[in-house]
Amino acid sequence: MRLPADLQTLRLELEGPVLTVFFHRPEVRNAMSWQMLEELLLVAHSLLEPVRGGGEGSEDVRVVVLRGTGGSFSAGGDVRGMNANRRGAEAGGDSVRRGNRAFGTLLSRLKRIPQVLVAAIEGPAMGGGFGFACISDVGLATADARFGTPEVTLGLVPAQIAPFLVERLGVSQTRRLTLTGGTLDAHAACQLGLVHKVVRDANELEQEIRLLTAQIMLCAPHAVARTKRLLSRVGEVTLGRLLDEAADLFAEALVDEGPEGIAAFLERRRARWVPE
Repeated sequence: MRLPADLQTLRLELEGPVLTVFFHRPEVRNAMSWQMLEELLLVAHSLLEPVRGGGEGSEDVRVVVLRGTGGSFSAGGDVRGMNANRRGAEAGGDSVRRGNRAFGTLLSRLKRIPQVLVAAIEGPAMGGGFGFACISDVGLATADARFGTPEVTLGLVPAQIAPFLVERLGVSQTRRLTLTGGTLDAHAACQLGLVHKVVRDANELEQEIRLLTAQIMLCAPHAVARTKRLLSRVGEVTLGRLLDEAADLFAEALVDEGPEGIAAFLERRRARWVPE
């Protein structure tokens, strides 16, 4: 996999099959700028690259962890940047609309990556940061994490994250949060299923990430990718069509990684995709 280089607003750390993507604008609590959006789109594109032989995605990376530097996940959109772009919108320019829509494209692409996507959240996860939590496959949070959708308090609309909030939390909770500019603490977020585990601090978060990635390494990467693809189709197609697609995926898996997985089980050994 070819990861983008010379990034200014992100820090990438590749440790074996685990890629950690750090939002890296600590001076503004990792608020999302146009440059950060463009760099994240480059990373998402590299994660969606086909593997050798036309498989599900890059085999070099099996887990992607989203984090923030400086004790903050992301404060959301860069309000100063939005204010600077306001003149373009007032003049009839399309840059604001295109920039906003590009964030929705980013969330959609990250949600579709074949790797397991983990959001490891410390401090604020506001606006767009909340959106990243909603598209994660697994969400972890420290006890000081805070989640919110403050857009309406600024006279704005949570335009691109709203559909992902509904998908994760349901219509009722999304209405409550987005229409009041409400917030959630880490434990409330866990009760609603936004995150799956709350840990005490950054040290425990590191330990939990390592335990989680070790568990994921037991899973066949193409099987994970196929399962993600199946889950993404729920609600998009009729049940009959979905079950037909599911049968196709099962048949593909049975002749791809299935023989190795079944043999490893019967022979009481590690499958080839499990690191030593």
